[in-house]
Amino acid sequence: GKLPVFNFNSSLRKVDLASLNFLNRENNPTFVAEVSISLTGNTLDNAEGSVLFEEVSYKEGDKLVTADSIFIETMLGERRDFKLTSDFIDLRIAGDYNFSALNRTLQHFISLYIPALTTLNNKRPESQEFNFKGQIKKSREIMSIFFPELVIADSSSFEGKVSTDN
Repeated sequence: GKLPVFNFNSSLRKVDLASLNFLNRENNPTFVAEVSISLTGNTLDNAEGSVLFEEVSYKEGDKLVTADSIFIETMLGERRDFKLTSDFIDLRIAGDYNFSALNRTLQHFISLYIPALTTLNNKRPESQEFNFKGQIKKSREIMSIFFPELVIADSSSFEGKVSTDN
């Protein structure tokens, strides 16, 4: 059948992320942004298009994180190409993968290579083959909220390849 098409702009004002079950956090996180969406699809795995967040702010307790913009683009073809461009991180993931299985894939690799970090099972996920490359930009504000024990230097970069078949 035909996939739904979403083309709209919205002003998100003080979105209560805990009440919407997006985040299970104690300090009543709120999100504010101007959003432009141009997407086709009915699941993350068949979504194609872009989402632009502008004038972004995330507040949790007395901590505030702001961004001029966060741009997400996903394209399908012979392979999936996902790009995230923001004030915090630039990330590209390209290959043959499903978004719905990425969490299981990550859990699998952590259980194999850093077993002390997880009690999750290491059952091999469905076939996923992709390359990733990213650069950390402005990380201190966001890390102080979500991972206060972790410090990542700005301008850090990372890249690699994931293959669940090998």
